[in-house]
Amino acid sequence: MQNDTTGRDRHITVKALAYAIGAIQALPPERQEWSDLQDMVAVLRTRCPNGKEQDFWADTVERHLGHRPVFVDEKAAEVLAFPQGSRGS
Repeated sequence: MQNDTTGRDRHITVKALAYAIGAIQALPPERQEWSDLQDMVAVLRTRCPNGKEQDFWADTVERHLGHRPVFVDEKAAEVLAFPQGSRGS
C-alpha cells in the first residue's frame, strides 16, 4: 500500500501534470521538452485513464491557460506506428 500524504495525492498529481503539460505545449516547438512532455502524458494517462476525467482536466487547464492541452502519448503512438525495427524500412 502506498502512502497518501494528503489524502488527495492522486488529485494533486493529475492536476499538476495537466497544468505542466499545458504549459510545455504552449511553448514554441523548439523549446518544448519533448521527452519530459511525453513521459508526463504517459503518467497522467496511467493515473487518469478515464477519458471523461481527462476532458475535465483539459477543460480546466484551457480555462486558466487559454489553450487546451493534448493528452496524447506520442511515444506510444510512434511505437504502434513503427514497430521495432520497421522504422525507415
